[in-house]
Amino acid sequence: MTWRFRGVALEAFSDRAWIVNIMAKNARTKKGVGVGSDLDRVKSAYPGLRCAVANRDTEYVEYPYCSGRVAKRRYVWFGGDPVTSVVVATARLDP
Repeated sequence: MTWRFRGVALEAFSDRAWIVNIMAKNARTKKGVGVGSDLDRVKSAYPGLRCAVANRDTEYVEYPYCSGRVAKRRYVWFGGDPVTSVVVATARLDP
């Protein structure tokens, strides 16, 4: 099930996973990074994240991202450089 609001979407999957996708301009985490931040700043704030390029060698547009676990059952994904989308979830988000 998906709920959409201005600048954010909320998704639920079989009562097992929740995903919050934030696109609002200037949305920030407690560490001060988010929509509009460059990935170097994201990497500095969250050094444990894995960074790569999504959609490499596919027909879809490639874009950089960083993602990983930030707490127990809490995962974050920053897409684009500068970041255009921040996703917080209860499940792993790596493509």
